[in-house]
Amino acid sequence: VVADPRSLEDLSSLVKSSLSNIVGEEGEVDEAPLSSQGVNYVQARSMLPSPITLGFLLRAKQKCGELKTVNRLEALTLVLAYVTMGDLQRMTVTSAFLDLDPEDLSKTLKSLRSMGLVELGENVKLRDGGVKLLNELIPSLRLVSEEARVSPVKVLDESGGVEDFSPDKLASSLYKAGISYPLVSRIVPAISRMVKEEKILSKSYVVSMVCSMLQELEPAKASAARFHAYVYARQQIFVKGRG
Repeated sequence: VVADPRSLEDLSSLVKSSLSNIVGEEGEVDEAPLSSQGVNYVQARSMLPSPITLGFLLRAKQKCGELKTVNRLEALTLVLAYVTMGDLQRMTVTSAFLDLDPEDLSKTLKSLRSMGLVELGENVKLRDGGVKLLNELIPSLRLVSEEARVSPVKVLDESGGVEDFSPDKLASSLYKAGISYPLVSRIVPAISRMVKEEKILSKSYVVSMVCSMLQELEPAKASAARFHAYVYARQQIFVKGRG
């Protein structure tokens, strides 16, 4: 709000008086300092989910199946914590759009804490186990384009076998190597774009490209070394088998 100081002071007093009537005698209302430079503002944030976030959560509610260690409601609560950055107020408000009872949400969070998947305080913090479950769950909730599903690119492995390049299988291998969802969501589309004009590639070539990207994006966590070790500990890890 930009206005003359007198108008701002009157407006500030009016807002403070109105809020005081709402919160009662025991409540406190703090005024934001007025700027002498003529630019006056109060920081605010929305508790309501954006249409995109809400749409994703509604899809998640329909598609969240039971994982090995958590049930459907626990899985949905993990996704909710992820998209709200663990903000408990936003989680509570957003849960109403998903027809989740606040008490059920509270009980589910305590259950997730007992399993060591989250930490509860002023906000919800995902622990390593919770992040790992999300890495398995979130990709299954996202839409996959037909372009990503169909690829004429062939991959030649060390034994001489030739198979179709599979973005889905590459993503699965990255997850199993312990690579986080944010990295996988960047690497798989990038690799798919890089190889789409090729006819045939060696497995080692694809692995080298992936390792190079991992080293660039996450050098401190030795992600490239972990992925390389995983690839060569197994056979046929990111090509689709026939039949």
